[in-house]
Amino acid sequence: MSKLRLTILFIVQMLIFEAFPQQEKNNYKIVFNTPSINETGNVPIGNGSLGSNVWVEENGDLLLYLSRNDSHSELQRLLKLGRIRISFSESPFFKGKPFRQELNLKEGTLKILAGKKGEKLNLKIFIDANSPVMYISGYSEKPVQVKVTLENWRKNKHELNTEELASTWLYRTGVPDGAEAWESADVFLKKTDVIAWYHRNAYSSVPVHIKKQGMEDYANQIIDPLKDNTFGGYIKASGLVSLSDTVLHTKRPLKNIDIRIAGYTRQTPDPATWEKEIVALIEHSPEAKKAYEQTARWWTDF
Repeated sequence: MSKLRLTILFIVQMLIFEAFPQQEKNNYKIVFNTPSINETGNVPIGNGSLGSNVWVEENGDLLLYLSRNDSHSELQRLLKLGRIRISFSESPFFKGKPFRQELNLKEGTLKILAGKKGEKLNLKIFIDANSPVMYISGYSEKPVQVKVTLENWRKNKHELNTEELASTWLYRTGVPDGAEAWESADVFLKKTDVIAWYHRNAYSSVPVHIKKQGMEDYANQIIDPLKDNTFGGYIKASGLVSLSDTVLHTKRPLKNIDIRIAGYTRQTPDPATWEKEIVALIEHSPEAKKAYEQTARWWTDF
């Protein structure tokens, strides 16, 4: 009799579990009715390999950090790819204007609707479920000027300080004698009407790990995930042209917004190979509508 009761209880619990997401999941949307003060008000989105922290500030700018789960530096630190700022003329995101920002869990999409009637800007922000490409797409009732800026801080070779060394695996208690403790600068590619950049590890700290752990006899069998590790991003936006290596802007005001950002990591024999592959990701990316539909379907199924 007790087995029958347990079986019935199990079935009832499973039915409740299955019914709960269908009835309640829409109650767990994350909604902001005002812009954020700074990055502490960010909302995360991602697809498992590429991720982003997105927020809108009271000055009218849309900002995001771009990240990968495999963007490890020479010292095995997991680094952000960079920060990106998107500015709009007469921005509808200014403090005090109508504003709604919603993270739709069912679709894996951040939706922003802001501005007064006749000037509304409607954006969908998501990362494609099937590729490391982020989409910022939408429509403005009033034509707007758009500027996309890569804000990158790794412009020079950098020797890590004590606090930064604490974020490494091996050097948190000090740098071993003769070991390197610096990270190389990012490289900004001189491209027309796109922003492209990468960080390529100039060396690897794995040999120091091997020696420290007394594994030198097995060095030939250990795969080095840091050697030639190359990671970075590529930004292309419809109707925007180059102002500099790190800035794109509109030639004329536009209503349709289509910005695509690829974030890519791979160990390649040379930087040119990495560049060729990330360009292919953008060039072969589906149109925003199709990417949105397949991403929403993936999240709904999940």
